[in-house]
Amino acid sequence: MPSAPSARQGADSTVGPMHLIAALASELGCLPARRTRAWAATRCGPGPTSAAAAARAAVRAGAGGLLLWGFAGGLAGHLACGSIVLPRLVRGSDGRRYATDSGWRARLAAALPAGAVAESGDLACVDFVATTPDAKRRIREATGAVALDMESAAVAAVALEAGIPFVVLKVVIDGPNDALPPGVEQWVDRGGRARLAPWVGAVLRPREWPAIGLLLRRFRVARARLCELARLCGPRGFLFAGASVGS
Repeated sequence: MPSAPSARQGADSTVGPMHLIAALASELGCLPARRTRAWAATRCGPGPTSAAAAARAAVRAGAGGLLLWGFAGGLAGHLACGSIVLPRLVRGSDGRRYATDSGWRARLAAALPAGAVAESGDLACVDFVATTPDAKRRIREATGAVALDMESAAVAAVALEAGIPFVVLKVVIDGPNDALPPGVEQWVDRGGRARLAPWVGAVLRPREWPAIGLLLRRFRVARARLCELARLCGPRGFLFAGASVGS
């Protein structure tokens, strides 16, 4: 299936501010406390349904562009925890492909920390949490994607329908050979906030300690990188074309 065109390649922000969408509270918490009228941010909760709803609400509020922000799972062997992903294409679970805005993506890539190189390979969007290396391998083989998430295709579809630019800026948290704790998807609620009870239940099972310890180490590294990107890009309106960052 040919890839769908990105919405308004190279568009400027005269139609409205940039709107950033994050699934989790821990992702949104990296953003600068002081913001400008150049951009807004929303926590949608995990999954495509909530992401699409948040994207539609942003469009109704006058968003001129959509940026999906946060963590991704790594599929390619060269992507370590903390790697930055700025995909050219998002692959939906239904086979549709969405191109991200090339100009916006290039500006973000140029603003990365010294020595950092963004991976531009495809991002696969799935409707489940891939917790095992075998599950990640199957997704990699089926799609050729370098990373995965659960929200990108839903947001891309809304942006395409609205005719506004769309990009994805993600940081890899778990690599292709990392196994996540069983039931890790229950650690956050539908709004993307941490839930204590499932976490405590997992900690009480010693057999899960290695996976929990690995995930916590990965989380610290990935979140530090995400916060670094927020410090660099937030004051500049996340490099959205024509954003007036001083307003």
